[in-house]
Amino acid sequence: MAPNMRPAGTLALIFLATQGAAQDTSLELEGSYGLWENRNGGAGITDNGGLNGTDTRTIGQLDFSLARQFTPNFAAAAAVSYGAWSSADSDLDPDDATQSTLDASLRGFWQGAGPVRYSAFAGLGEQNDYGDSDQDMTYVFMGADAEWQTDFGSVFGQVGYFDSSDEFAEGTQNAPFLRIGGVYEFGLDYSATAAFSVAGGEKYVNKLDNRTLNIELGLEKDFGNFVGFARYEWTQISYKFGGDRFGDTFETLSLGVRLVVGGKVNHGPDIAPIGRWVAYNANEIE
Repeated sequence: MAPNMRPAGTLALIFLATQGAAQDTSLELEGSYGLWENRNGGAGITDNGGLNGTDTRTIGQLDFSLARQFTPNFAAAAAVSYGAWSSADSDLDPDDATQSTLDASLRGFWQGAGPVRYSAFAGLGEQNDYGDSDQDMTYVFMGADAEWQTDFGSVFGQVGYFDSSDEFAEGTQNAPFLRIGGVYEFGLDYSATAAFSVAGGEKYVNKLDNRTLNIELGLEKDFGNFVGFARYEWTQISYKFGGDRFGDTFETLSLGVRLVVGGKVNHGPDIAPIGRWVAYNANEIE
């Protein structure tokens, strides 16, 4: 037998081991592109005069997640998320507008005896603008969630904490958050997604009361290894000063596609869009 040849049985074992690993591992790559709008103030909210004027820009998002099922009751995932915004309108001052966010997270999943699956996660990231990007503008986050599988799809609840650091303490600091949502599957490989989030926290060095409200709505179509989707996101961030609330409202409408390769490992519900909350507060609102 030639030195570089192996018995057929050995090749079969290698093939089966590779196939088994593939079934226990899955990769998700998701990209989207859309329109983003910042409106000064909002219902019951006074414009803070940060990014002075309504601004419409484009936004691109790229998310990567790798998950591995280690035992029937335990899985883990690593994820990286990157978002990029086009420059601010030339009629506005572009020196303090969100340019990009980048974060990474690790997550562990535990399957209960029933239809509930639990996870804990932690991550860190940075956000940049067109004026202070040479300064320290970072954030960290952690949390846990529970996901219930149902006859129609799934529902989840998520709680956590995040904190940010920047030169003038303009981002959201010391913030607990709550996120609830679900997926409704209504046949023909279509599904609807929805989530609502609320976050507290502080802003500026004098620790003013901060509040974030976030609504996400989506429609998805499964094409096998590909999933196409359309999403709408509404965000309002404000802080309280002297009895009044100051802040801005943000809206995003995007289209995208998700590629799923490998086994059927559940990557869990999305983690709340913390990077965007921190960036908008530190830049558009200041």
